[in-house]
Amino acid sequence: MSFDPSIMGAVAAGHPDTAEAAAEILREGGNAIDAAIAAVFASAISEPPLTGLGGGGIATIRTAEGKTTSVDFFVTTPGKGLELNEEVRTRGFKRIDVDFGGRIQTSHVGGGTVTVPGVPAGMEYLSKHYGTLPMSRLIEPARKLAVEGSKVSPALNQMFHILRDIVCGSDMGTRTFSKEGKVLPAGSVYTIPGAANFLDDFAKYGSESFYKGDIAQSMVRAVRDTGGYLTTEDLSSYEVIERAPEEARFGAVKLIMPPAPSLGGPLIAFGLQLVSDEANELKQLNYRTLLRLSAAMAISDAYRQDEMDPQLLTEYRSLSHREEEVVAKYKRRYAEALQDPKRLAKTVRSNALGSTTHTSITSRDGSVCSVTTTNGEGSTVWLEELGIHINNMLGEEDLHPGAFHQYSAGVRLPSMMTPTIAMTPDGRTLALGTGGSNRIRSAILQVVLHYLARGLSLKEAIEFPRIHLEQGVLDVEPGFKPTEIDKLEEVGLNIQRWNQTNLYFGGVHGVGFNSEGLLSAVGDPRRGGVGLVVKSTR
Repeated sequence: MSFDPSIMGAVAAGHPDTAEAAAEILREGGNAIDAAIAAVFASAISEPPLTGLGGGGIATIRTAEGKTTSVDFFVTTPGKGLELNEEVRTRGFKRIDVDFGGRIQTSHVGGGTVTVPGVPAGMEYLSKHYGTLPMSRLIEPARKLAVEGSKVSPALNQMFHILRDIVCGSDMGTRTFSKEGKVLPAGSVYTIPGAANFLDDFAKYGSESFYKGDIAQSMVRAVRDTGGYLTTEDLSSYEVIERAPEEARFGAVKLIMPPAPSLGGPLIAFGLQLVSDEANELKQLNYRTLLRLSAAMAISDAYRQDEMDPQLLTEYRSLSHREEEVVAKYKRRYAEALQDPKRLAKTVRSNALGSTTHTSITSRDGSVCSVTTTNGEGSTVWLEELGIHINNMLGEEDLHPGAFHQYSAGVRLPSMMTPTIAMTPDGRTLALGTGGSNRIRSAILQVVLHYLARGLSLKEAIEFPRIHLEQGVLDVEPGFKPTEIDKLEEVGLNIQRWNQTNLYFGGVHGVGFNSEGLLSAVGDPRRGGVGLVVKSTR
């Protein structure tokens, strides 16, 4: 495969400044992993309600040589060396209800919600094992944004409004993201100069100080001062884990995704097994296809509740989603749901937003990186002198089966993040991912279906209306034929018709190239996404 010699690569991301950081590195000849590192650091400045230096993430990679792998730098639970009784676990744990326009999400902030961050270690690992440019170069775009400022996009302004009580829930947040009692409007510029201090230190010395040195000590004090129980042992023992990826097939399409303990990849793989005999039928977009997709969503959620959730407290590692007897059992439930769609009503936990962001990148050398990161919504605990807002993943309801405060120390939290690379035998490739909690799986699957199976352009595939079945309700974006949705209602589905596209359905940012190497990049307008095909300036 060969690219147009003037094309250096492509990037799709959740903010113009994030995308431009990656593009800058691609123009210099960096590979997709280099560009992804630059983008992750930049997003910590440009997308602060969604991600940050104090968060975690997962990357799915295909190297220029064709190796595929999953790099897990997600967060782990704190408390090593402590007796984790109820009093320790519950202090510094403040509830906040967030209104997403009729859908209420409960979140929690404070030191008691903090987990061990993985972003610094993850970026160091990616650079050491898969990058080509020095870290001192990769941090430059983020450093410039931290000092000179990042512009508030309309999508970011919307996030500020929705998450105001968290974004401005600290002195640092109030000073940085609001003015005269109001969140910063679209078009305004803010800086986080302390982050430049961290980035300079990181470029010189790596993550040592963050996990074992002065920064680690400062982080432990800040968390303890706000009621949390992060320890120096938690930080010093943190490790990035590289794993063989989860693979699944949809007809001729091969999907490469994160494996357990991430849940998204195994659940997508499980759902595809339910519809494995219907790949050709699913290419025809009619009410029967929508019914099949709805049933696959519902039965996959039932499988999660039955088989996955009981194992989450011990770091889910099961491969039962591949066991023939298990798949056959849920295939029968899937078939029953198609016969009687009223069976699809099944209550599952949900998260109304999914405060996560994603970047997809490919380089002219053929390398691909799909990386998703999150800060939760943030704990409101800052290391102000370093511009680091620490995550609140212990306060995210959908990561805690049954009840909060149940995990032992040192457990890798589960995640729905599913950075994906999809390929076909003729060489077409798509890197994609999204925020959106439980909608991540349905959004990714629908875009792959439209782009690689139905042959739509990447722009058409990402902007195509989506459906999502949860808690017995099929949410439907506008754009489908009303008669097809009417038929779903007639056979017993409970339909919620949306009058406009919405960030609830995720924000799929994707890059793809066809068998001739023609690149495309599209950011999802639902979450203010940006896509850039990057050309050489020489």
